[in-house]
Amino acid sequence: MDMIPISQLPCFSRRMMLETFRDHTLVQEKVLFLSSHFYSRLRAGKGATAEARMKAGYKNVSTWLSRSSLFTRSIIFIPINKDVHWSLAVILNPGIAGLESSDEDAFSCIAVLDPLGSYHRKAAIIRNLRAFLQMQWASSEGSLGETEAESVSEYGIERVLTSNVETPLQQNSYDCGVYVLKFAEVMLKNCLELGLLAQNDGVIGKDVIDNHLGALITSSAFTAEDITATRKQIQQYIEVDAREYLLRKDKAASE
Repeated sequence: MDMIPISQLPCFSRRMMLETFRDHTLVQEKVLFLSSHFYSRLRAGKGATAEARMKAGYKNVSTWLSRSSLFTRSIIFIPINKDVHWSLAVILNPGIAGLESSDEDAFSCIAVLDPLGSYHRKAAIIRNLRAFLQMQWASSEGSLGETEAESVSEYGIERVLTSNVETPLQQNSYDCGVYVLKFAEVMLKNCLELGLLAQNDGVIGKDVIDNHLGALITSSAFTAEDITATRKQIQQYIEVDAREYLLRKDKAASE
């Protein structure tokens, strides 16, 4: 069981984006951190077949973000909570698979980072996210590129590669949510240090993907002590929020 409730992770991810990366315009423009409810709603579709369930699930989330907001990003983080466990899906270059002008040095990619290694079914997550990207692309007309020649009518899911990424693994039964936040933080910091968001219009190169995202995160990217420090920081956030809530409540009661 994780110490971070499903309702709280979006709050902590927003704090990370606003406080840690407040001064980094490229992060705000090129990185998207989706709600922790996104994937659960995508999977909640009902139907007699897998295709029908996927289409119904897509309808659940289709209005959550615009096509341009999604496919112009360099990185999309999707926190996943299932069976009282957190993992993190990462989509790189989501728009590349829809561009006819793409060369062999750039691909879209999906990776699933699981603090327990393989507690979540990564193949199913990747399959569902590929289907989502394909349906999201098809749901809107127009071109992402400057000319019609730069886009294709169908989203090429064969150009959405997968990557097996080595990450630090949790050493207890309750820190998976903290690890998910740390995964995202480390990857963003390395992106900035390497200038990946500033190069090639933010398209992350195939060399990074071929190396299993080793330039962004490795199995030794952080220590258990770092997780302890992050956990304490989260606890401080919770305490501050609780105090502010009580102050607002008392003020409202006195008016």
